[in-house]
Amino acid sequence: AIDRENCGGCGMVCASPAISEEGSVRRPGGVPGLEMCGGVCVNTLSDRNNCGGCGVVCDPSQVCDGTGRCSTECAGSAEMCEGDTGPYCAVLETDAENCGSCGNVCAPASHAAAVCGAGTCGIICDSGYEDANGLAEDGCECRPGAPETCDGEDNNCNGVADEGFECSGWTEEPCTLSGG
Repeated sequence: AIDRENCGGCGMVCASPAISEEGSVRRPGGVPGLEMCGGVCVNTLSDRNNCGGCGVVCDPSQVCDGTGRCSTECAGSAEMCEGDTGPYCAVLETDAENCGSCGNVCAPASHAAAVCGAGTCGIICDSGYEDANGLAEDGCECRPGAPETCDGEDNNCNGVADEGFECSGWTEEPCTLSGG
């Protein structure tokens, strides 16, 4: 689940507005139906054990239809999926646990929460981090204003890797500060 206050889960606040960027899927706005039930963040619109509210359990022959009602069918754009605990409804365009197809889970990455937009997995960076190279698979690899280290990476997001260091072709030799 994703929104600014619940990036990837209840209570995980996003660092910056979630906007669409080339190379990573981000989307603004909240996820309707997110509630804390028994200390767990659930979507009461589709959770069959908390359908429409905490503790409202659907009959074994029913699913929570995507609108918070117990039914034998999914409502609207929700698709019927099959899981370990039985059938359930999922919106494949936005569900990070069923992104693009049932059971396709968007993987979290370094310093980022996994999200799904338009049926494609992406990330939202943790507070203080940026995805400088636009590759969701390696996460949010830099921190604006952070100290640069000699590691072949642009640690401070200024577009230059290892500035201020003299590195020896990525051998095991230690890096040294330039000019001294």
